Amino acid sequence: MKRYFVLAIASILAFASCAKESTNDLNSQDVVDSIELTPVAGTVDGNGGSTSTMVSSSSDWTLSSSEKYDWVTPSAVEGKDSDIVKFEVSANEGEQKQAVFTFVCGTAKADFTVTSLKKAAAPTLSIDSESEASVDHNAGEFIIKANCSLGYRAVKVALTDVDPAEEDKEESKRWIKLGVNTQGETENDALIHVIYNQQDGLMDRHAVINISVDGIDQKFSVNFTQKAKLVLSVESTNYAFPIDGGDIKIPVISNVDYDVESSASWVTVKSKSNTELVLSAGKTTEKRTATVTLVQKNVAEGTPLKAVINIVQQNTLISWAADMKNSRLYPVWPVNNMREADFDYSTVEAMIYIRNFDRQISTVFGVEGVFLLRFGDANLEPNIMQVAFPNGNNFPIDYEFKTNTWYHIAYVFKSNQYQRLYVNGAEVANLDGKCDLFGLPLARSFYKDERYYNASQNKYTEWRVFWFGYSWEYTRFFDGLMTELRFWHKGLSPQEINAKDHFYTVPENSKGLMNYWKFTEGTGNKVSDKSKVNFVNIPHVDLEGEVNVGKNGGTLGINWVPVALPEK
Repeated sequence: MKRYFVLAIASILAFASCAKESTNDLNSQDVVDSIELTPVAGTVDGNGGSTSTMVSSSSDWTLSSSEKYDWVTPSAVEGKDSDIVKFEVSANEGEQKQAVFTFVCGTAKADFTVTSLKKAAAPTLSIDSESEASVDHNAGEFIIKANCSLGYRAVKVALTDVDPAEEDKEESKRWIKLGVNTQGETENDALIHVIYNQQDGLMDRHAVINISVDGIDQKFSVNFTQKAKLVLSVESTNYAFPIDGGDIKIPVISNVDYDVESSASWVTVKSKSNTELVLSAGKTTEKRTATVTLVQKNVAEGTPLKAVINIVQQNTLISWAADMKNSRLYPVWPVNNMREADFDYSTVEAMIYIRNFDRQISTVFGVEGVFLLRFGDANLEPNIMQVAFPNGNNFPIDYEFKTNTWYHIAYVFKSNQYQRLYVNGAEVANLDGKCDLFGLPLARSFYKDERYYNASQNKYTEWRVFWFGYSWEYTRFFDGLMTELRFWHKGLSPQEINAKDHFYTVPENSKGLMNYWKFTEGTGNKVSDKSKVNFVNIPHVDLEGEVNVGKNGGTLGINWVPVALPEK
């Protein structure tokens, strides 16, 4: 029995010893050191900043590094499980660099790597053009070269300091505008396209081209100038002094300095500017001539500009005429429905100077669709005059006119009976029984012909009036000069037409002189009526002029030209 008891005690002790060894093994496993980082690395750009990691450790930890870093600083060098460590990184002005920090927990270690990237270069903008640029008066395109590190599409361009009158215009109508930037040799090279129109003015014109990129402080400007074409000209090349002498004012168009040279000492310069030249002459008893030449000064290169003026001094009866090229004249009757002066006899007179017969029809005077005196037609030479009535009832005149020659024209008719034409006093046409007129046509306003009604403008676009130098449409102008225009309430006889100086002047109170446009003004857009004879219902009216006549009409004005008639 005692034997069994001893065995039982021995077994219990043995079991207890085994249990103690098992417990010691478990305690040994609990104290194994461990540490983990999330993440294990961080990157900061060249501008500086921070990066962080979370520590998972079995117990407290410490932080160290094998090197000393002056560009990165950790927020802690020791801590416990689940701490977050933040690394502050300075801006990197140099190359890319790294720092390695070691976290230690007992025997466990983990490295955290901080990378500082190279600081990115700041975006740049530069131009490969001078700050001042100029071009001549011709239309063209100017290229400004720019370089931007952000690419050519980032380059912005704007115009400033343009004439305020230009800023109010639509872009397509401005003298200067910007095209779309295009790529140059590389993606960063921008070609800036500056497009400009022809310069027709007398003054240089300017604009500033501003070049910039968003996010870049640096900006560039190019002062752009388009030079005016150098001009030295005069309004007319022929001028006349009266026999008693005096001054003549010659309109000048110039943007250069000039000298004045005269071929004769009797012509002197009183004053000169870029808009006017004033010449003087004393009294004389006989005709004399001179040539005055304006010559450009300070010529940088090439031949100097010149303008030549022919001067004559003599007794003159006519000193001014109207240049009718692309122009027209008409009486400003006060009554819109005025159609005809119901006269049995009438005469229309004019002094005309023909410069060119370069068109199919050149109109002298009349009312389209009623009566016209004109040169040329579809089957007629352009220097042959024709009397034209409606429905193709036209009568060519057997007389060959020449260019660069003054002619006196007198058209005489008796209503529904005859018409006669006198050229320089000679009868060149006598058409008995061939007159479709029942009176002198004086229409001021429109014949209500729907062909000329423009619905969008709510107006008639063509006038059916008595024109001098114009008829059906704007290409039928008279390319030459006109002066001394007269309407008579009588049929002038050959003796009256050939009276002394009748071509050039008549007394203002002459019997039957209804309207007398003498062209004495030399300026303005009207020719005054000098007639002193009054007629019932036929007032004295001015002739009004239009210049630059085209499809849409013209602008008020008369191109005055000095003349000296009679020619001697």
